[in-house]
Amino acid sequence: MAATTFGVQSTKIIGPTKSTPAPGFGYGSVRSYSDTYTTAAEVATAIIVIGMIPKGAVFLGGTIETDTTLGTSTLAISTLTLTAAGVATVLSAGAYQAAATYTAVDTPVPFGKTAVTGVAVTADTYLGLVVAVATLPTGAKIATTINCAFN
Repeated sequence: MAATTFGVQSTKIIGPTKSTPAPGFGYGSVRSYSDTYTTAAEVATAIIVIGMIPKGAVFLGGTIETDTTLGTSTLAISTLTLTAAGVATVLSAGAYQAAATYTAVDTPVPFGKTAVTGVAVTADTYLGLVVAVATLPTGAKIATTINCAFN
């Protein structure tokens, strides 16, 4: 008979030696944060704030979609710090997705690095699109959705 093993959270919830997982891991309520933005020729290093993952939530993945090809422009999905005045700075460039081109029109593209997917955040975590290469076109609509589990 083959050995039986459990995933990290399954060990805690249904395995032989049960313990309590962090909120959001087992049977957490799925929440989404959706946003849209219309581009205005943003240049490299520009930051577009797209949402927040609340403290304790487990990131499940997200999607990004555009109604116009972004051409050679690349966007990185990064963590940010945000001042009370609404000024964002990059905390960790590409933490949720390395810089990539988005040329498929009206096609949701999933994002989320393995290192951050299925992980509970320890503080409110702001996410942003950071223009890494080339200027964005004018008038392109970008739609993003961030999914997380939270109790």
